[in-house]
Amino acid sequence: MKLSKLFKFLCILSFVIVVIILSCQTPGSSSGGGGSDDNEVKKELANGVYAKLIIARISTVISGTAYKLDSLEAIFSNYYDPCNVISDLHPTSVSCSDENGTNYDLTFTNNMYLYNDPLDIDGFLGLGLEHEFDVDGGMTVPDLLTSINLPDEEPIISNLMNNSVISKKNDLTVEWQGSTAGNVSIVLLSVANPSELISVETDDDGSYTFIASQLSSLNSGQYYIHVERFNEEFIIAPGYDNRSIIRARLLCTILLNLTD
Repeated sequence: MKLSKLFKFLCILSFVIVVIILSCQTPGSSSGGGGSDDNEVKKELANGVYAKLIIARISTVISGTAYKLDSLEAIFSNYYDPCNVISDLHPTSVSCSDENGTNYDLTFTNNMYLYNDPLDIDGFLGLGLEHEFDVDGGMTVPDLLTSINLPDEEPIISNLMNNSVISKKNDLTVEWQGSTAGNVSIVLLSVANPSELISVETDDDGSYTFIASQLSSLNSGQYYIHVERFNEEFIIAPGYDNRSIIRARLLCTILLNLTD
């Protein structure tokens, strides 16, 4: 792999890590400076198997090139923890298929069940399609068949460029493509300190403004700005904790530089 391609691959991988970090942020929360423990969820024994099934696309721009990185993820645990990305229980197999009949087999990789293709910069998921997880259980995980629709349009950020310089003294308006009757999650997250963030859930109407007083609580530096359009449902099935979720998410992420 050429050095330039390797660099871009590592950049994309860093955005995948952001997806994992953001998966447990509480909408409506914010934390400036050194962060806060107010939103931490203590690990507790689940009532059955706690499962988290994720269908995701993250879109970004690196060196003028648009990237769409898709992934299918699943964890199964004895413990309820929405921030958990480790599967300590192991079914016989996990797969996911879309309504067109395309099937993906997830493999146990880096402590979770995963399917992705980091070198496919155009993505492989079908937007707007129903995706169904098929879990073939075993001794510790019950069988499961559950599905959800992936949103049909990415919330591409339209008014900000990657690495834009933003003064904390001014309001910051974020605009994105499309709108729905649901909500979007928007997160401003420090690259250097992920506990330093502003996280909101707001109407998916194409625009949201962080006011200057919100930004002033953050330290200067490089931040991810992240817009997520999503569908999410609880998994209600025999043998599963009723806080288990299946989430279909389309994310757009760019970098911003906050200055005093």
